[in-house]
Amino acid sequence: MNGTIYEQIERAIEQIQTGEVEEGLGQLRGMLAYARQDPEVAFQLADIFYELGHLDTALTLLLELEPFFHDVSTDMQIEIRALRAEMLIDVGQLDQAMGELLQCLELEPDHIGVSVLLADLYLMQNLPEVACRYLERILETHEDEPDVAFILSELYVDLGEWEKALDLFEQLKGTEYEQRVAISKGNLFSQMGRFEEAYTLFQAVRAADPVSEEALLGCAVTALQLDQGQVAIELCDQLLALDEDHLGAYQVKGEALQKEDRLDAARTVFEQALSRNEHEDTIYLKLVELHFLMDDLEQAKNYLKHLFALDEQHEQGKEWQARLYDSRLN
Repeated sequence: MNGTIYEQIERAIEQIQTGEVEEGLGQLRGMLAYARQDPEVAFQLADIFYELGHLDTALTLLLELEPFFHDVSTDMQIEIRALRAEMLIDVGQLDQAMGELLQCLELEPDHIGVSVLLADLYLMQNLPEVACRYLERILETHEDEPDVAFILSELYVDLGEWEKALDLFEQLKGTEYEQRVAISKGNLFSQMGRFEEAYTLFQAVRAADPVSEEALLGCAVTALQLDQGQVAIELCDQLLALDEDHLGAYQVKGEALQKEDRLDAARTVFEQALSRNEHEDTIYLKLVELHFLMDDLEQAKNYLKHLFALDEQHEQGKEWQARLYDSRLN
């Protein structure tokens, strides 16, 4: 019977993949009654429905598997609970998801996938330090886990634990993450004021991958930090040739032009950025600043009005409001 069911599942998936979506879904729904008597079939169908975007059906199937937990293997129970946790996260039920994952760790304390998912959940709850502890625990028992080491290194950067991040970067040399580590390390060196080293790292990535947008942006940012404004502008132009909507390239190019006192050109660049993203507060702030520097206070005030439409309590916006008011008085 099971073999027949799995063959039916495969045929239904083939129908969906070839465009007969409703027919395939109908076949899958027709198997639900049988699936409720077989946890393995139910799990497979739940995974399929989840992938197809039918979250309610998938979650219902998995929740109905609770009575089978004393019959299935520990590995199967962990798989069911972990997938349930992913779905519960998607519907915003974070506490219930947490409960599922903690029960998984009771069954297998060193389960890597569950620990990573639990770390993600703590990050969603703005608890990065707790997330770090779970990832650190994985590396204590499983040293050769580059996926976990890379995630943890990024967390250390965010938390300002720079030396710990650098230690993990060294451990990731020679792994599939080596190029991404070079980008992260370059960004970190830039934050630390080690601009020459950062620039060298970004250049090395560009040598290996000339169209790496991250490396191009990193080079442009560090060139600007090294007072090489024209180099930064040229790098941004190369990046915009690859991606004409790259917001970071517009922002760095605008900053470089402003630094060279080419205010009108900088204004044009930030206006181009604004035409591609009308919801970025930093662009409005730069346009307020540039028009203020160009003595066009009315236009500065106009952009400030747009900024307050995004966030009426914007702190830097209020500072500019006071500054413009003082300018009018004077």
